[in-house]
Amino acid sequence: MASGTPVGNTEFGDSLQDVELHPDIARFIGVMKLNLSWYGDDSWGKSAVGRWLKFYFSIRWFTNLLFFGTVAVTMYWWGKESLNDGAVIYLPVMFLVSFLSTVFRFSGKRQRNLVLSLNRLFLRHDEPWMEEVVDKYTNLLWKLVDFSYKYNMGFFIVYNFVPRAIESVLYYGFNAIDHYIIMPQALNKILEGPNDWGIRHHFLFVGNLWPNFEILFTVVGFIGGYSLCTVFCISELVIWKEKIKRLDFEKEGVEVELKKIISSHQDLI
Repeated sequence: MASGTPVGNTEFGDSLQDVELHPDIARFIGVMKLNLSWYGDDSWGKSAVGRWLKFYFSIRWFTNLLFFGTVAVTMYWWGKESLNDGAVIYLPVMFLVSFLSTVFRFSGKRQRNLVLSLNRLFLRHDEPWMEEVVDKYTNLLWKLVDFSYKYNMGFFIVYNFVPRAIESVLYYGFNAIDHYIIMPQALNKILEGPNDWGIRHHFLFVGNLWPNFEILFTVVGFIGGYSLCTVFCISELVIWKEKIKRLDFEKEGVEVELKKIISSHQDLI
């Protein structure tokens, strides 16, 4: 857990590097960064890689829009042939990726504010049963998010690299085939030509990794982030409900406790 600004003084304008983070919130931000779906803070660092990531994240929505436009134009140009080779599946997929990355880009501050609100609420969990409620609702989801990332990363590697490895062995090792294996890809139709091992083949292989990479991280990041934020909010609602049930309304000063619960609810809203 990072140490820093006290809970009561945490403001939305503070850098996350200066804010005390609840372990679940720190883990959430880590997962979102792993899936390249965290737009809530400029925390990529000042290294060359960090500066490049900052720049790429600022234009990512536009590059995905270009991918979608490219796929749409090539699908229209080739017509029924794009249906026969399966490339048409990339049209709705790239539209989804373009839409989600645009939403991520222009709602980054809201994403950050929501996470900071949840962080402040989580840090106020001063009784063990509150953490037990959060664990009850999130433990399985953490495993599912982790499995989703590993499964989709494995599928990405198998789909993109295994055919290349097989065809390379058959062609260079045994001279058993005279053309490469064609898999449905987003950019295949841009450079339609002979299925040989020229520069076009290698260019398309490298070029197609980019949109496939974006599909993987944008979709997985959205599903994981949306699911976790939803469950975090649900766990807080359960905690508030339980707090109200435990209040002794005959006790003096109960109004103060009730106001704290209402204030927490307003913070999240």
